[in-house]
Amino acid sequence: MSSRNDTTKEKDIMFVEDHPDAPTPPLTWRNYPRKTDKLAIVGFAESTRHLAPYENPEYEVWTLNEGYRYDWIKRFDRMFQIHPRWDFMRNNNTNHRNHWLWLQNKSGVCIRCGGEGAWIIEEKGEKKSIVCPECDRGTYTPPENRATLPIYMQEHWDDIPNSIAFPLEEAKALLPSTLNQKDYFASSTSMMLTLAVMMGYKRIEFYGFEMGTMTEYHYQRANFEYLIGWFSKDAEIVVPKESTLLRGDLYGYKNMKTGYRQNLEMRKLILESQEKTAQRKVDVHTGKVQVLQIVVQVNGDFKPLMEDTMKEYQVLIGTHNVIKGALAEVGIMTKLYDYYFLSGSDEGSMATNAEEVQKIVNVEYQS
Repeated sequence: MSSRNDTTKEKDIMFVEDHPDAPTPPLTWRNYPRKTDKLAIVGFAESTRHLAPYENPEYEVWTLNEGYRYDWIKRFDRMFQIHPRWDFMRNNNTNHRNHWLWLQNKSGVCIRCGGEGAWIIEEKGEKKSIVCPECDRGTYTPPENRATLPIYMQEHWDDIPNSIAFPLEEAKALLPSTLNQKDYFASSTSMMLTLAVMMGYKRIEFYGFEMGTMTEYHYQRANFEYLIGWFSKDAEIVVPKESTLLRGDLYGYKNMKTGYRQNLEMRKLILESQEKTAQRKVDVHTGKVQVLQIVVQVNGDFKPLMEDTMKEYQVLIGTHNVIKGALAEVGIMTKLYDYYFLSGSDEGSMATNAEEVQKIVNVEYQS
Protein backbone atom coordinates (compact mmCIF):
# COMPACT_ATOMS: atom_id res chain seq x y z
CA MET A 1 0.00 0.00 0.00
CA SER A 2 1.36 3.41 -0.92
CA SER A 3 2.01 5.80 1.93
CA ARG A 4 -0.41 8.68 2.32
CA ASN A 5 0.32 12.21 3.37
CA ASP A 6 -1.75 12.91 6.49
CA THR A 7 -2.55 16.39 5.22
CA THR A 8 -4.19 15.05 2.04
CA LYS A 9 -7.86 14.18 2.06
CA GLU A 10 -8.40 10.62 0.86
CA LYS A 11 -11.28 11.64 -1.38
CA ASP A 12 -8.94 13.96 -3.29
CA ILE A 13 -6.61 11.20 -4.50
CA MET A 14 -7.05 7.76 -6.07
CA PHE A 15 -4.44 5.03 -5.70
CA VAL A 16 -4.22 2.52 -8.53
CA GLU A 17 -3.74 -0.40 -6.17
CA ASP A 18 -6.93 0.64 -4.37
CA HIS A 19 -8.83 0.58 -7.69
CA PRO A 20 -7.38 -2.21 -9.87
CA ASP A 21 -10.36 -2.01 -12.21
CA ALA A 22 -9.91 1.70 -12.93
CA PRO A 23 -9.62 2.48 -16.68
CA THR A 24 -6.11 2.87 -18.06
CA PRO A 25 -5.32 6.53 -18.76
CA PRO A 26 -5.17 7.26 -22.51
CA LEU A 27 -1.80 7.30 -24.20
CA THR A 28 -0.14 10.67 -24.74
CA TRP A 29 2.62 11.79 -27.07
CA ARG A 30 5.10 11.27 -24.23
CA ASN A 31 4.39 7.51 -24.31
CA TYR A 32 6.15 7.33 -27.68
CA PRO A 33 9.52 9.11 -27.41
CA ARG A 34 11.66 9.52 -30.50
CA LYS A 35 13.88 6.58 -31.39
CA THR A 36 16.40 8.49 -33.52
CA ASP A 37 17.71 12.02 -33.93
CA LYS A 38 16.69 12.21 -37.58
CA LEU A 39 13.16 12.33 -38.97
CA ALA A 40 11.65 12.23 -42.46
CA ILE A 41 8.07 13.48 -42.82
CA VAL A 42 6.51 12.27 -46.08
CA GLY A 43 3.51 13.64 -47.96
CA PHE A 44 1.93 12.84 -51.31
CA ALA A 45 3.52 15.16 -53.89
CA GLU A 46 5.09 13.06 -56.63
CA SER A 47 7.94 15.54 -57.09
CA THR A 48 9.89 14.51 -53.97
CA ARG A 49 8.09 11.75 -52.05
CA HIS A 50 10.38 9.09 -53.58
CA LEU A 51 13.47 10.84 -52.21
CA ALA A 52 12.73 10.08 -48.55
CA PRO A 53 15.43 8.00 -46.79
CA TYR A 54 13.25 4.90 -46.36
CA GLU A 55 16.24 2.56 -46.32
CA ASN A 56 18.28 4.56 -43.81
CA PRO A 57 17.79 3.21 -40.24
CA GLU A 58 19.04 6.51 -38.81
CA TYR A 59 15.67 8.04 -39.74
CA GLU A 60 12.19 7.66 -38.38
CA VAL A 61 9.49 8.16 -41.01
CA TRP A 62 6.16 9.87 -40.43
CA THR A 63 3.25 10.18 -42.83
CA LEU A 64 -0.39 11.22 -42.64
CA ASN A 65 -4.01 10.54 -43.56
CA GLU A 66 -4.18 7.48 -45.87
CA GLY A 67 -0.46 7.38 -46.63
CA TYR A 68 -0.16 3.90 -45.14
CA ARG A 69 -1.84 2.31 -48.15
CA TYR A 70 0.52 3.54 -50.86
CA ASP A 71 3.44 1.40 -51.98
CA TRP A 72 5.71 4.36 -52.52
CA ILE A 73 5.79 4.96 -48.76
CA LYS A 74 8.11 2.02 -48.16
CA ARG A 75 7.97 2.24 -44.36
CA PHE A 76 6.59 4.51 -41.65
CA ASP A 77 6.71 4.67 -37.86
CA ARG A 78 3.88 7.07 -36.99
CA MET A 79 0.68 8.27 -38.61
CA PHE A 80 -1.23 11.55 -38.33
CA GLN A 81 -4.96 11.92 -38.87
CA ILE A 82 -5.83 15.42 -37.63
CA HIS A 83 -9.21 15.73 -39.37
CA PRO A 84 -12.47 15.73 -37.37
CA ARG A 85 -14.15 12.41 -36.59
CA TRP A 86 -17.02 12.88 -39.05
CA ASP A 87 -14.48 13.19 -41.85
CA PHE A 88 -12.43 10.06 -41.25
CA MET A 89 -15.53 7.88 -40.59
CA ARG A 90 -17.14 8.51 -43.98
CA ASN A 91 -17.52 5.69 -46.51
CA ASN A 92 -16.86 7.83 -49.59
CA ASN A 93 -13.18 8.38 -48.82
CA THR A 94 -11.71 8.04 -52.30
CA ASN A 95 -8.16 7.65 -50.97
CA HIS A 96 -9.14 4.55 -49.00
CA ARG A 97 -12.75 3.45 -48.62
CA ASN A 98 -11.88 1.24 -45.63
CA HIS A 99 -10.01 3.97 -43.77
CA TRP A 100 -12.44 3.83 -40.84
CA LEU A 101 -11.92 0.06 -40.44
CA TRP A 102 -8.18 0.60 -40.65
CA LEU A 103 -8.28 3.22 -37.90
CA GLN A 104 -10.22 0.87 -35.64
CA ASN A 105 -7.86 -2.01 -36.52
CA LYS A 106 -11.02 -3.95 -37.19
CA SER A 107 -12.04 -6.46 -39.85
CA GLY A 108 -15.37 -5.91 -41.57
CA VAL A 109 -17.35 -5.87 -44.77
CA CYS A 110 -15.27 -4.14 -47.42
CA ILE A 111 -16.73 -0.72 -48.21
CA ARG A 112 -15.01 -0.63 -51.59
CA CYS A 113 -16.81 -3.64 -53.04
CA GLY A 114 -19.73 -3.90 -50.60
CA GLY A 115 -18.59 -7.35 -49.48
CA GLU A 116 -18.74 -8.82 -52.99
CA GLY A 117 -15.01 -9.35 -53.28
CA ALA A 118 -15.08 -7.96 -56.80
CA TRP A 119 -16.50 -5.08 -58.77
CA ILE A 120 -17.56 -4.48 -62.35
CA ILE A 121 -15.65 -2.15 -64.62
CA GLU A 122 -16.22 -1.20 -68.23
CA GLU A 123 -13.28 -1.51 -70.58
CA LYS A 124 -13.52 -0.79 -74.30
CA GLY A 125 -17.30 -1.00 -74.12
CA GLU A 126 -17.29 -4.36 -72.39
CA LYS A 127 -18.09 -5.02 -68.74
CA LYS A 128 -15.74 -7.24 -66.79
CA SER A 129 -15.34 -8.32 -63.17
CA ILE A 130 -12.08 -7.69 -61.33
CA VAL A 131 -10.98 -8.77 -57.86
CA CYS A 132 -11.32 -6.02 -55.24
CA PRO A 133 -7.79 -4.81 -54.42
CA GLU A 134 -8.73 -3.71 -50.89
CA CYS A 135 -10.05 -6.92 -49.36
CA ASP A 136 -9.99 -10.70 -49.22
CA ARG A 137 -13.20 -12.08 -50.73
CA GLY A 138 -15.29 -9.23 -49.37
CA THR A 139 -13.70 -8.83 -45.93
CA TYR A 140 -11.25 -6.04 -45.23
CA THR A 141 -8.59 -6.75 -42.60
CA PRO A 142 -6.01 -4.15 -41.52
CA PRO A 143 -2.34 -5.20 -41.79
CA GLU A 144 -0.53 -6.51 -38.73
CA ASN A 145 1.55 -3.37 -38.18
CA ARG A 146 -1.61 -1.38 -37.50
CA ALA A 147 -1.89 -2.91 -34.00
CA THR A 148 1.21 -1.14 -32.67
CA LEU A 149 1.14 1.99 -34.79
CA PRO A 150 0.62 5.30 -32.93
CA ILE A 151 -1.85 7.65 -34.61
CA TYR A 152 -1.93 11.33 -33.66
CA MET A 153 -5.44 12.78 -33.77
CA GLN A 154 -7.46 15.70 -32.42
CA GLU A 155 -8.18 13.59 -29.37
CA HIS A 156 -7.86 10.05 -28.06
CA TRP A 157 -10.69 7.76 -29.13
CA ASP A 158 -11.36 4.55 -27.22
CA ASP A 159 -12.42 2.77 -30.42
CA ILE A 160 -9.19 3.70 -32.23
CA PRO A 161 -6.26 1.73 -30.76
CA ASN A 162 -3.13 3.76 -30.03
CA SER A 163 -4.85 7.01 -30.88
CA ILE A 164 -3.02 9.91 -29.27
CA ALA A 165 -4.41 13.39 -28.72
CA PHE A 166 -2.25 15.95 -30.48
CA PRO A 167 -0.87 18.20 -27.69
CA LEU A 168 -2.39 21.39 -29.09
CA GLU A 169 -1.95 23.55 -26.00
CA GLU A 170 1.69 22.57 -25.60
CA ALA A 171 2.26 23.14 -29.31
CA LYS A 172 0.69 26.60 -29.14
CA ALA A 173 3.08 27.48 -26.32
CA LEU A 174 6.02 27.02 -28.72
CA LEU A 175 4.78 29.70 -31.11
CA PRO A 176 5.98 33.28 -30.75
CA SER A 177 3.88 35.56 -28.57
CA THR A 178 3.80 38.20 -31.34
CA LEU A 179 1.47 36.12 -33.54
CA ASN A 180 -1.96 37.57 -34.22
CA GLN A 181 -3.36 34.05 -34.00
CA LYS A 182 -2.12 31.97 -31.09
CA ASP A 183 -2.98 28.64 -32.77
CA TYR A 184 -1.50 29.45 -36.16
CA PHE A 185 -1.46 25.93 -37.60
CA ALA A 186 -2.87 25.90 -41.14
CA SER A 187 -2.08 22.27 -42.02
CA SER A 188 -1.32 18.85 -40.62
CA THR A 189 2.24 19.39 -41.84
CA SER A 190 2.69 22.43 -39.59
CA MET A 191 1.42 20.46 -36.61
CA MET A 192 3.73 17.54 -37.44
CA LEU A 193 6.71 19.88 -37.60
CA THR A 194 5.83 21.41 -34.24
CA LEU A 195 5.47 18.03 -32.55
CA ALA A 196 8.78 16.90 -34.03
CA VAL A 197 10.45 19.93 -32.44
CA MET A 198 8.72 19.17 -29.13
CA MET A 199 10.06 15.61 -29.27
CA GLY A 200 13.61 16.82 -29.78
CA TYR A 201 14.53 15.60 -33.25
CA LYS A 202 17.79 17.20 -34.33
CA ARG A 203 17.21 16.97 -38.10
CA ILE A 204 13.76 17.11 -39.74
CA GLU A 205 13.37 16.54 -43.47
CA PHE A 206 10.24 17.00 -45.58
CA TYR A 207 9.38 15.06 -48.72
CA GLY A 208 6.22 15.04 -50.82
CA PHE A 209 5.01 18.49 -49.80
CA GLU A 210 4.65 21.34 -52.31
CA MET A 211 1.58 23.41 -51.34
CA GLY A 212 1.72 25.00 -54.76
CA THR A 213 0.09 28.34 -55.52
CA MET A 214 -2.00 26.70 -58.24
CA THR A 215 -3.57 24.18 -55.82
CA GLU A 216 -6.09 24.36 -53.01
CA TYR A 217 -3.26 24.07 -50.47
CA HIS A 218 -1.57 27.38 -51.29
CA TYR A 219 -3.03 29.04 -48.20
CA GLN A 220 -1.18 26.50 -46.03
CA ARG A 221 2.19 27.32 -47.51
CA ALA A 222 2.78 30.67 -45.79
CA ASN A 223 2.14 29.13 -42.38
CA PHE A 224 4.37 26.13 -43.03
CA GLU A 225 7.28 28.19 -44.37
CA TYR A 226 6.91 30.60 -41.45
CA LEU A 227 7.19 27.72 -38.97
CA ILE A 228 10.22 26.32 -40.79
CA GLY A 229 11.93 29.64 -40.18
CA TRP A 230 10.77 29.89 -36.59
CA PHE A 231 11.82 26.36 -35.60
CA SER A 232 15.15 26.48 -37.43
CA LYS A 233 16.60 27.72 -34.14
CA ASP A 234 15.65 24.37 -32.56
CA ALA A 235 16.45 21.85 -35.30
CA GLU A 236 18.00 21.50 -38.73
CA ILE A 237 15.00 21.58 -41.08
CA VAL A 238 15.54 20.46 -44.65
CA VAL A 239 13.48 20.36 -47.85
CA PRO A 240 15.00 18.76 -50.97
CA LYS A 241 16.38 20.97 -53.70
CA GLU A 242 13.78 19.50 -56.05
CA SER A 243 10.98 21.02 -53.95
CA THR A 244 9.31 24.35 -54.73
CA LEU A 245 9.14 25.17 -51.00
CA LEU A 246 11.38 27.96 -49.70
CA ARG A 247 11.70 29.37 -53.19
CA GLY A 248 10.70 32.66 -54.75
CA ASP A 249 11.80 35.10 -57.41
CA LEU A 250 14.02 38.01 -56.44
CA TYR A 251 11.53 40.84 -56.38
CA GLY A 252 12.29 43.78 -58.63
CA TYR A 253 15.63 42.48 -59.91
CA LYS A 254 14.41 39.45 -61.85
CA ASN A 255 10.71 40.16 -62.30
CA MET A 256 7.79 42.29 -61.28
CA LYS A 257 5.13 39.59 -61.24
CA THR A 258 3.60 40.75 -57.98
CA GLY A 259 3.58 44.39 -58.96
CA TYR A 260 1.92 43.74 -62.31
CA ARG A 261 -0.69 41.52 -60.75
CA GLN A 262 -1.46 44.15 -58.12
CA ASN A 263 -2.21 46.58 -60.93
CA LEU A 264 -4.73 44.12 -62.34
CA GLU A 265 -6.32 43.73 -58.92
CA MET A 266 -6.52 47.51 -58.47
CA ARG A 267 -8.11 47.87 -61.88
CA LYS A 268 -10.65 45.19 -60.94
CA LEU A 269 -11.58 47.05 -57.75
CA ILE A 270 -12.08 50.30 -59.66
CA LEU A 271 -14.23 48.62 -62.29
CA GLU A 272 -16.29 46.83 -59.65
CA SER A 273 -17.04 50.19 -57.99
CA GLN A 274 -17.93 51.74 -61.36
CA GLU A 275 -20.13 48.76 -62.23
CA LYS A 276 -22.11 49.12 -59.00
CA THR A 277 -22.63 52.84 -59.65
CA ALA A 278 -23.70 52.18 -63.24
CA GLN A 279 -26.09 49.46 -62.09
CA ARG A 280 -27.74 51.84 -59.60
CA LYS A 281 -28.25 54.45 -62.34
CA VAL A 282 -29.76 51.83 -64.65
CA ASP A 283 -32.09 50.69 -61.86
CA VAL A 284 -33.24 54.27 -61.19
CA HIS A 285 -33.92 54.94 -64.88
CA THR A 286 -35.69 51.60 -65.20
CA GLY A 287 -38.16 52.89 -62.64
CA LYS A 288 -38.51 56.22 -64.43
CA VAL A 289 -39.19 54.54 -67.78
CA GLN A 290 -41.81 52.25 -66.25
CA VAL A 291 -43.61 55.21 -64.64
CA LEU A 292 -43.47 57.35 -67.79
CA GLN A 293 -44.82 54.49 -69.91
CA ILE A 294 -47.95 54.52 -67.74
CA VAL A 295 -48.17 58.33 -67.65
CA VAL A 296 -47.89 58.70 -71.47
CA GLN A 297 -50.86 56.39 -71.91
CA VAL A 298 -52.91 58.85 -69.86
CA ASN A 299 -51.35 62.13 -71.03
CA GLY A 300 -49.52 62.30 -74.37
CA ASP A 301 -47.88 65.62 -73.42
CA PHE A 302 -45.24 63.60 -71.54
CA LYS A 303 -44.13 61.77 -74.67
CA PRO A 304 -41.07 64.05 -75.35
CA LEU A 305 -39.93 63.52 -71.75
CA MET A 306 -40.44 59.82 -72.23
CA GLU A 307 -38.27 59.84 -75.38
CA ASP A 308 -35.47 61.81 -73.70
CA THR A 309 -35.56 59.48 -70.70
CA MET A 310 -35.36 56.44 -72.99
CA LYS A 311 -32.27 57.89 -74.72
CA GLU A 312 -30.58 58.43 -71.34
CA TYR A 313 -31.66 54.92 -70.35
CA GLN A 314 -30.06 53.39 -73.44
CA VAL A 315 -26.81 55.31 -72.82
CA LEU A 316 -26.71 54.12 -69.21
CA ILE A 317 -27.32 50.51 -70.26
CA GLY A 318 -24.55 50.81 -72.85
CA THR A 319 -22.14 52.27 -70.28
CA HIS A 320 -23.01 49.55 -67.81
CA ASN A 321 -22.37 46.86 -70.44
CA VAL A 322 -19.02 48.39 -71.36
CA ILE A 323 -17.92 48.36 -67.71
CA LYS A 324 -19.08 44.78 -67.29
CA GLY A 325 -17.15 43.83 -70.40
CA ALA A 326 -14.00 45.54 -69.09
CA LEU A 327 -14.43 43.77 -65.76
CA ALA A 328 -14.75 40.42 -67.51
CA GLU A 329 -11.66 41.21 -69.59
CA VAL A 330 -9.62 42.01 -66.48
CA GLY A 331 -10.72 38.67 -65.06
CA ILE A 332 -9.54 36.89 -68.21
CA MET A 333 -6.25 38.82 -68.20
CA THR A 334 -5.67 37.89 -64.57
CA LYS A 335 -6.24 34.20 -65.29
CA LEU A 336 -3.92 34.31 -68.30
CA TYR A 337 -1.35 36.27 -66.32
CA ASP A 338 -1.45 33.78 -63.45
CA TYR A 339 -1.12 30.89 -65.88
CA TYR A 340 1.83 32.52 -67.59
CA PHE A 341 3.74 33.68 -64.56
CA LEU A 342 2.76 31.03 -62.00
CA SER A 343 3.15 28.03 -64.29
CA GLY A 344 6.85 27.88 -63.51
CA SER A 345 7.94 28.37 -67.12
CA ASP A 346 11.43 29.76 -67.63
CA GLU A 347 10.05 31.87 -70.46
CA GLY A 348 7.70 33.64 -68.05
CA SER A 349 10.47 34.50 -65.61
CA MET A 350 12.31 36.38 -68.37
CA ALA A 351 9.68 39.12 -68.64
CA THR A 352 11.71 41.68 -66.73
CA ASN A 353 11.48 44.91 -68.74
CA ALA A 354 8.85 47.10 -70.35
CA GLU A 355 9.39 45.83 -73.90
CA GLU A 356 8.99 42.19 -72.89
CA VAL A 357 5.93 42.87 -70.73
CA GLN A 358 4.32 44.87 -73.53
CA LYS A 359 4.41 41.74 -75.69
CA ILE A 360 2.33 39.92 -73.05
CA VAL A 361 -0.03 42.60 -71.74
CA ASN A 362 -1.07 45.70 -73.67
CA VAL A 363 0.53 48.42 -71.51
CA GLU A 364 1.15 52.01 -72.58
CA TYR A 365 4.20 53.78 -71.16
CA GLN A 366 5.03 57.44 -70.72
CA SER A 367 7.49 58.83 -73.25
